[in-house]
Amino acid sequence: MRVTSTSRLLALTVAMAMGFAVAGSAEDAPVDGQTAEPPPVPDKGTTSQLNCIDQRTEYKQTGKSLFYIQTFANKCEARMKCTIFVYQLNARGPSQGRGTLILGAKSAGDAAKKSYALKIKGAGGFSTSERECRVF
Repeated sequence: MRVTSTSRLLALTVAMAMGFAVAGSAEDAPVDGQTAEPPPVPDKGTTSQLNCIDQRTEYKQTGKSLFYIQTFANKCEARMKCTIFVYQLNARGPSQGRGTLILGAKSAGDAAKKSYALKIKGAGGFSTSERECRVF
């Protein structure tokens, strides 16, 4: 049986890929007594707290009313006070709102997750928001 250079090249490429995959997974493994990643630390002052706050958005209909809902989850072990500013624009007109949420520490369970709901005139369109958070 004759082996072509293309077959050898393919076999060599597969072997190298497998070798790199094994080496990469070995580097990701934590060393004895060390954790894989330290918990996030809040920024000083009033900021967006990008390291600590996880934000999700969705549209929800309740009866005939439409809402633009933003859900915030705290990933840090510090209570946070966040002021939320939302502006939503669609074909039926603009909607604007603001609110304040107190998020518990990550270890507080459900207290670390809160939502802000803005009643809107129609689904879709353009939405923009901003938040100002600080350690509380």
